[in-house]
Amino acid sequence: MEEIRKVIDWMNALTIDLREAQKASERYFAAIYSESHVSSPYVRPNKSTPFDDKIIDLLRGEGAYKLYSLKNRQMIWNKWRQRLEQETSGGSMLTFRNVDLSGLDLTDFDLSHMDLSGAKLKDAKLNGVNLRRTNLAKCNLHAAKLINCDLTEALLPLANLTGAFIHGGRAFRTLFMKADFTNATVFGIDVSGSNFEYAKLEWAKEFQPLNVNQSDFVGTGLKFSDLKRKKIAGVETATFDR
Repeated sequence: MEEIRKVIDWMNALTIDLREAQKASERYFAAIYSESHVSSPYVRPNKSTPFDDKIIDLLRGEGAYKLYSLKNRQMIWNKWRQRLEQETSGGSMLTFRNVDLSGLDLTDFDLSHMDLSGAKLKDAKLNGVNLRRTNLAKCNLHAAKLINCDLTEALLPLANLTGAFIHGGRAFRTLFMKADFTNATVFGIDVSGSNFEYAKLEWAKEFQPLNVNQSDFVGTGLKFSDLKRKKIAGVETATFDR
C-alpha cells in the first residue's frame, strides 16, 4: 500500500519527467485493480472511486497524463490490461457504464471485454481498437470512426451508429439488434453470424460488408436481392424477411 500511495502522490503532483512518469504509471496500473472493476457479470458499485478517475484520465489524456503522447498512454493501458488478464486468468470485465469518451483518439487501445453500455463515444477515433466481447449497448457512437476494429461477439443493441464510418475489421457473432445505422458507412467488414434484427439499415449511407454468412437481417428492410446485387459473400445463408 505504501508503494501505491507514493505513486498516487506523484501522479497528483504532475511531474514533467516523462521517463519516471511512465515507470510510475506502469507500477500504478500493475499494482491496482479493484473488485469494482473485475465484475461477474456487469456488477459495479454506483459511486466512482479514485481508481475510476485515474482510468478515465489515462484514456482522455487529462490530469497526470496530459503531457503524455497517445502512444505512451496506449502502451501503459495495454500493458496493464495484459497484466490484468494474466492475474484473473482472462475472466476480468472492466465496468465503465455511461462514461464520456466523446471525441477521443483511442487508436489501438485494448477495450475488449469491458462494460461500456451507455457510454458516449461520439466522434471518437477507434481505429484498430480491440472491442471483442465488449458491451456497447445503448452506446452513442455517432460519427465515430471504426477502421479495422475487432467487434467479435460485442454487444451493440440499441447503439447509436448514425453517421459512423465502419471500414474493415471483423464483427463475428456480434449483436446489432435495433442499432441505428442512419447515414452510416459500413464497408469491407466481415459480419458473419451477426444479428441485425430490426436495426435501422435502410437509411445507411452505404452498407456493403465483406461477408454476411449466416447473419440475421429480419426487420431491417434489407432484401436478399439488395445484397446479392452488391456481390456480398455469404448472402445465400443470411436470413431476411419472408
